[in-house]
Amino acid sequence: MNTQLQNYAHVLIRNGLNVQKGQILFITAPVEEFSFVRLVVRAAYEAGASYVYADYTDSQSDADRINYSIEEQYFRYIPHLQSDARISLLKEGCSFLELRHGMTPPLPPGNKGEAVSASRASEMERYRAARAHCRNIRTCKALLPSPYWAHQVFPELAPDQALESLWDKILSAALCDEAEPVGLWHEKVMEIQRHVRFLNQTQLSGLHYYDGRTDLKMKLADHHQWVGGCEFTSDSIPYMPNFPTEEIFCAPMAHTLSGVMAASKPLIYEGNVISDIRLKFVQGSVAEASAESGQAELRKILSKDAGSSSVGEIAILPGSTVVSRTGTVFKSTLLDENAGCHLALGRAYVCSLQEKIPLEAAAYADHGINYSQIHVDIVFGTPEIQIDGILQDGTSVSLLKNGKWVI
Repeated sequence: MNTQLQNYAHVLIRNGLNVQKGQILFITAPVEEFSFVRLVVRAAYEAGASYVYADYTDSQSDADRINYSIEEQYFRYIPHLQSDARISLLKEGCSFLELRHGMTPPLPPGNKGEAVSASRASEMERYRAARAHCRNIRTCKALLPSPYWAHQVFPELAPDQALESLWDKILSAALCDEAEPVGLWHEKVMEIQRHVRFLNQTQLSGLHYYDGRTDLKMKLADHHQWVGGCEFTSDSIPYMPNFPTEEIFCAPMAHTLSGVMAASKPLIYEGNVISDIRLKFVQGSVAEASAESGQAELRKILSKDAGSSSVGEIAILPGSTVVSRTGTVFKSTLLDENAGCHLALGRAYVCSLQEKIPLEAAAYADHGINYSQIHVDIVFGTPEIQIDGILQDGTSVSLLKNGKWVI
């Protein structure tokens, strides 16, 4: 497995971030993963990085803070120094690699857990606002196994076997069991970019997804822009914000989505599993919602704010992907969303528009896309998914048939 771990480190640096000579790299990772982080650090220096800094997180310390703080304001407090450090590095063209576990134990129910979530969201919003003014920043998120996550995915296995199995599945999804994964990802991203160019040149007016369980129709935002496989800095350097990924995504026009979505993968939200989600949309908003498990958590998502029950993103993926071929439900959205087509409740990504707009509710409304404080992906794609694109004259063109691209 050591060779595959080295491969994983290299694809994150070469394909994920595309680290350039003389660049600074900031890594965040769980403290338990320091051995793998060292492989990433070495790969970054081999790629030409000038300085690599690793910042470690500790979930046990976070839990102790929540459980044992004697005053409520103590566990609500998060110093600005964390976001200040990132904001300072933004100005130096730093790249950011976020390594995290796919699942962590849920926060305590009630006021404490909600207060901590709100504090973290506030700090992330502060960083996101600063990053909006920087166009040459590359970020990449990727997952590492943990004993807790491995047990959730493989509860029938002994702890050591579960952890090893999860590593095997992640490395397989990242193509790190192949001889030349860096080259394979380069070829895959180029093919995805071919589809992106077709969609952007065609400027569809809408989409229709259907497979027998899901039947969704929507219009696309005016002057929309599809993004997929990779994104580009203002000086045309490609990078992959999530790794691995095969999605192509865009923003639907607010208040136009209608029909039924039946999830094909469970959603993990704040450590809780929400399974068999079914949503009915009327005029762009959820009119009916149900789940086999996690109904209360689903209601919490839908009631977060005025935009959390509407859709900000719609994504196209083939019926067979590197993730789906592992035959594993990872119970983590970053991987599971790459097993099939999905939508996101909440905030649209501004990169889905040709014009750069402020990260403000009024600007989103002016451009016909959804605004919210959250962005929650729900996977509904299957191997049988069909997608038709609606042209500006009202006629249609087939994009996917039985899960396969036909353009």
